[in-house]
Amino acid sequence: FFYAEELFAAPIHWGFVVLGWGFFALGGFFLQCISRVRVLTTAVYENPKMNVENQPS
Repeated sequence: FFYAEELFAAPIHWGFVVLGWGFFALGGFFLQCISRVRVLTTAVYENPKMNVENQPS
């Protein structure tokens, strides 16, 4: 009885596994994006001469 029930319910849970791995992937992607934006914004604020606004036209 229990073996047949587990075989019947197993495909229903595959979506949760895919969503779990998807959230792990998106979490890592967003962490890398946020760290890169932080590096770039500190570089812009430390070098005001390199800003586009201060370039001669």
